[in-house]
Amino acid sequence: MYRRTLDVIASAKIFTPDIATVSSFGWDKIGEVFFTGGVAGGYGILVKSSHSWKSISGLLNSKVLELYLKESSTSVRGGYYSVESRFICNLPIKIMFLLLSNVRSRNMI
Repeated sequence: MYRRTLDVIASAKIFTPDIATVSSFGWDKIGEVFFTGGVAGGYGILVKSSHSWKSISGLLNSKVLELYLKESSTSVRGGYYSVESRFICNLPIKIMFLLLSNVRSRNMI
């Protein structure tokens, strides 16, 4: 395992198992959640300091993005779907942030 990987694992992150039946993204505030390898593993998402982890995890756990993930990722037996990084990285979160900021600015006027 690369040293950089160990540094990332021990960082604050949003985490998720690599397969799930529903969106289950959680927040690891102090970097104490570690994943095992293989099918029972998971993924960590580092959040840029300019973004709110609450907003990002709220979007990731939303029914809209859950449906998007289910439709665009690999289905697994038993109603599970893959939450691998190759599917997470394609989520339209940037677009949703822009839409939400436009709604907020219109409501503030």
